[in-house]
Amino acid sequence: MLLDRREFLLGSLAFPCLSAQKKAPGAAPNVLLIVAGDIGSWVPGCYGNKDIRTPNIDLLAKAGTRFANHFVYTPASSPSRATLFTGRLPNQHGIQDSLAPEAAQPPSFANEITIHDALAAQGYDCGFVGKWHMGNDSTPQHHCGFWHTAPDGMDAKAAEFLERQRRTSPFS
Repeated sequence: MLLDRREFLLGSLAFPCLSAQKKAPGAAPNVLLIVAGDIGSWVPGCYGNKDIRTPNIDLLAKAGTRFANHFVYTPASSPSRATLFTGRLPNQHGIQDSLAPEAAQPPSFANEITIHDALAAQGYDCGFVGKWHMGNDSTPQHHCGFWHTAPDGMDAKAAEFLERQRRTSPFS
């Protein structure tokens, strides 16, 4: 039986889940993914830099989860972003190079399952604020009920999305 990496990893995670003691499910955690482009891993203080002050990034890192070992698949932002959101390589998801905001999306990408799709299927209210650059930027995609890709007002729009959340359901 041949397995791809996803099937193998998901299968290997199943055994501890099956053998673990049954516990009542807790509340689903909220997920807030902040992606900062064009910033080296050596820049933020939370990764050891003593010369450049990054208090807000450091506070987020202290209160949340941060990547200790991460890399991008390609130096171009669009395919790297698509790989982050899908877990698949550029030759699989179809975004091979940087796409302008008004560019058409490769037909294959519309059928990809993104992190937004997976979380929405679990009851999450998904939103996206920022630089999409994976085609059709002006159109909400992949189960994102809140969508803002214009370069101005991103911080206010992100705050608007967070403020509209209910305590009874998780958001992403």
